[in-house]
This record gives sequence, structure tokens and C-alpha cells, in this order.
Amino acid sequence: MKRLDQYVLSSFVKVFIPTLLVSIFTLMMQLLWKYIDDLVGRGIEWYYIVELLFFWSAQVVPMALPIAVLLSSIMTFGGFGEHYELAAMRSSGVSLYRIMRPVIVLMSLIAFGMFFFSNNVIPVANFKGENLLINISRQKPAFNLTPGVFYDGIDGYSIKIGGKDENKIYDVFIYDFSEDTRKQNKVIMAREGVMRLIENESWLEFTLIDGHSYEELPASRRDDREDGLHLKSSFDETILRISLVSLAQGNLGEVNRRRHFRMMNVDQLVVAYDSLVDQLAVRQDAMAEVMTHKYWFNEVNVDSSYELSRGPHFLETVPPSLRKRAIENGRRTAQNNRSQYADQKDEYDYREEYMARHLIEWHKKFAVSVGCLILFFVGAPFGAIIRKGGVGFPFVISIVIFLIYHVMITTFEKFGRQGSLPEFWAVWLPSLILLPIGIFLTVKAARDSSVLDAESYLRPFRWIVQRLKARKQNERATDTV
Repeated sequence: MKRLDQYVLSSFVKVFIPTLLVSIFTLMMQLLWKYIDDLVGRGIEWYYIVELLFFWSAQVVPMALPIAVLLSSIMTFGGFGEHYELAAMRSSGVSLYRIMRPVIVLMSLIAFGMFFFSNNVIPVANFKGENLLINISRQKPAFNLTPGVFYDGIDGYSIKIGGKDENKIYDVFIYDFSEDTRKQNKVIMAREGVMRLIENESWLEFTLIDGHSYEELPASRRDDREDGLHLKSSFDETILRISLVSLAQGNLGEVNRRRHFRMMNVDQLVVAYDSLVDQLAVRQDAMAEVMTHKYWFNEVNVDSSYELSRGPHFLETVPPSLRKRAIENGRRTAQNNRSQYADQKDEYDYREEYMARHLIEWHKKFAVSVGCLILFFVGAPFGAIIRKGGVGFPFVISIVIFLIYHVMITTFEKFGRQGSLPEFWAVWLPSLILLPIGIFLTVKAARDSSVLDAESYLRPFRWIVQRLKARKQNERATDTV
């Protein structure tokens, strides 16, 4: 039996390893196309690009591994069935479960290894990959600027460009809301410009050409606010310098990036989630206290000589001459409260979604490993049933099954982020849906049932049709007599 185990195991590994490498390469190309225009031909050393691709390859493993497991299991056991090797094994008294046993042991080891990889390797790779992208963007200031999209990676500024070439940018739009503007809107627009880092990369300098600036002036009177006082100026060439000292402190991006849930292991995710729960509770308590004090006034500025009582007949205790003013103040307060409630609701929704992402990421580190095992129990018996090896039909079937699995993962995860599903079900439902299918196919393949034989499913309908025809013939014979 050792020779049989070695043969089955070697046949599976010979298909699994190339399939996994091809899957990783194909999925990695999707990330490469996103930055291909910025990485190639921009003067970036080739080894930095290779290092970045190496980090990206770790990110796609959780998606590439299930594809490789499903495809290789269908191809291996389908090849056994196509070449009658599976029939020979079973005719000698070896069951399908016994034939699958060495691969099951291997898949269990792969599942444990996948969990270790997801928990310890991928977070570090994501962290280093993001930092490398930041460092590249500092070497090439225009790297992170995508034409037509606002870039807010620099505190106090939002920048949009229409196009770029190396460090030269076109159709520049800079929105300045830093402290120097004293909370007034300031906008700078230019036809083109050049970006470069100066003074040991502590300042980002824009040399802007052919543009104008717009700045709102602070209004000291209410009439000035309605008039909208502003200052507009044009320039042929100007220089704008933005400090990057805050970005250069310590290891670039380390503190902020470490807080991202994709860069944490299971222990860090638990700690971060507990911290987020405490922060949300503090914000809710603070909001409740603020709104409680705003709803009931301890001091009424209408007239201190009147003693006002709270309750539904509050307005009757207000002097008639002051009721209109009290109503206006109450209406204004209610509008402000409603606006504040709406803002707080958006903040709570964001916090709850961010908390849900931490729990989803925690469950995904376990679900990927379990999903690989379940897909094996779907693919191996499926291949034994269809008895087709090679790359043709098994490849099509595996892609269809994986697409269904991936669509379920994406859909349920979206429901989990929105709060429509608990995080546990949002992650585990795809695996739980495929689990009975895998058990059904394994049992049918072990019993050599014709589960995919169309004749077995059409036989009951044909029996019904024959019975109906026979009844009609009997009725005609009876009428003739």
C-alpha cells in the first residue's frame, strides 16, 4: 500500500505545484497592471520592482491556493478514472476513501501551513509592501497621483491632476486646508507644474506655471459673510512648498500602517477589535451626555426673572412677548441636534464597519484553510465521477466552481461589512454551503453512483411517459371494443 500512496501522492503533487505557481502568477498580474505605468520606465531600480512583486505574491496566495487545490484534485482523480487506474485500484479491494487518504493527509498539512502563512507571513508582507510603495512615491513624488482622482496622502492638502509625465504634472488642482489658511477655503489651479523633493526630502516643492489662486477672506460681520469676500490672483509661475516632516519621523508609515487590519495577526486583531469597541462605547456615552444637556436647558437666557418649568406645557410659562423668540431658539436647536445626530450616525456606521472588517479578517485566516479542505472533497470525487483528466474539461469545471465560491465569498463578506449578516456567517457560509456538496459527491463517488449520468435522472420521466402512453392505448382499445 505504500507504493499506492506514493503513486497517488506524487501524481497529485506533480499537478498541484505547477497549478499553484501559475495561479499565483496570474493573480499577481492583476496587481501589477494597476501600477504598471508608474513602475516601468520611471527610473526605479529593477530590484525594487522585484521586491514589490515578491510582497504582492504573498497577498494572492489565499486566492490562488483554493484554485490550485480544486483544479489539481479534479485533474488527478479525473486522470485516474480516464485511464482506468481508479477502476483497477478499486477492483483490487481498495476503496476510494483509502485512495484519497494520502492526499487528505497532505491537504491537512497544507491547511495548517496556510493558516500559519495567513497569520504570520501575509501581514508582514502587506506591511512591507505598503511601506515600499510609500518609499517609491517619495523617490518619485508624482507616483501616488492618479489623474482625475484627489490624493489626500499629505495632511492639510488635497491634490488632483489631469495628467503626469515623470515628475511633471498637468492641469493641477490643489485644495489647501492646512492651519495656515485659518480654516478658509484656498484653491490653487495651474496649467502645469513640476514636483520635486528638496532639503533632504523634508519638503515637497511645486513649481506651478500659468495658473491662479482663489482664497476666501474671513468675515467679521454678517453682511460680509453674505457677500462672500474673497481674493483671486493670477500668476505666470509660482512656488508652493509643503512640509513632509510629519511623514519622515521614524520608520515611514509604520505607526499608521500597523493599525490596518490586513497587517495584523489573530492576536493583534483581537486587541485592536477590543480597543475599537471601547472607543465606540466612549463616543456613544459622550454623545448621550452632550445631547441630554442640550435637550434640557439648565439656564434659560430669555429672562432670568421668570421661573420656567419643564414639560409639555413649557411654552405657557414663557411670557407672550418672548414666545416667538423661544420658538425660534427651539427650532434652531432642534435642527442643530438633528444635524449632529446625522453626523454621529455616519461616524458610528463607519466605526461599526471598521470593527466588522477586523472580525471578518480574523475569521478569514481560519476559513481559507478550511475552504481548501472542502474544495478538495468537492474536486477529488468530482474528478472520479466525470473520469476526465487533462486541462480541458476539468479546467472549465474548476473555474466555474471556484467562481461560484468566490462570488459567495465576496457577496457574504459585503453583507458582513454592512451589518446585514453576523461576521461569523459572512465568512463561513460559503464553506458551509459547499460542505454538504462535498460530502454528497464523496459518498456518491465511493459507491460508484452515476450521479452525473443524465440517463439516471431521465429514467423516472421516461417511465411516467411510457405509463401515460400505455394508458392511452388501453383507453383506445376499450373504445374500439
